Amino acid sequence: MSTTTVDQATSVEKPAGGRPEDERYPLGKTFLYGLQHIMTMYGGVIAPPIIVGQAAGLDGAQIGVLVSAALLVSGLATALQTLGIRFFGSQLPLVQGISFATVSTMVAVASGDGGLPAVFGAIIVAAAIGLAITPFFAQVVRFFPPVVTGTIITIIGVSLLPTAAGWMMGGDEEAADWGLIWRAVDDAELMAEATALAEALAKGPTRGYALTKKAIQAASTNSLDQQLELEGQLQREAGLTEDYKEGVSAFLQKRQPRFSGR
Repeated sequence: MSTTTVDQATSVEKPAGGRPEDERYPLGKTFLYGLQHIMTMYGGVIAPPIIVGQAAGLDGAQIGVLVSAALLVSGLATALQTLGIRFFGSQLPLVQGISFATVSTMVAVASGDGGLPAVFGAIIVAAAIGLAITPFFAQVVRFFPPVVTGTIITIIGVSLLPTAAGWMMGGDEEAADWGLIWRAVDDAELMAEATALAEALAKGPTRGYALTKKAIQAASTNSLDQQLELEGQLQREAGLTEDYKEGVSAFLQKRQPRFSGR
């Protein structure tokens, strides 16, 4: 029979002798942390199929099906990881998304003669190999300390920053948006392009831009808990703006939003 203790200072239920990841936070904080996780996950899940689908020459409807499939599989994998069954699932509070580590390889395969079927075949073979070497890898994973895995994750994240910045500022579907630059233009076109970009940003949700910058600037000095708390506060603030209401209305009505910066 298991018992739990409650930390009065933070109202966090701590299982007696249990794992730290089994702690239970108050409902409000749990909801906010879960919402942050889902919102962060969503972009990571839909971006790879969009990039690979475009490289494979799919049209909008086909890419939509690919994105839906990615979301479905991500949901099933999340259920498996969090709940777990014998020999499978980490039983950790995580959302299983799609790794960006293989996007460049999938784009190269999809751009070749095999197209998307070749990508699917490669993924199935890679999954089978990964499953086969799991017992061996479980024995050697102790030789990869957090500094190694953390460095790899950081490098992947930094390599995706230009793409993320381009998408945040309304980037198009050109191949340059997937590389180490966002956009390159001739000297003669620079001022016109910069003016057009500034005008596009001015028509966007400027309050949201400001809150995003505030979160990014604070990330370098905040602890994880402080950053999550700040992001929760900023999301609540953003959800009360007129631009948020307009964005939701425009999405439901399938029209272009008209942001006011309020």
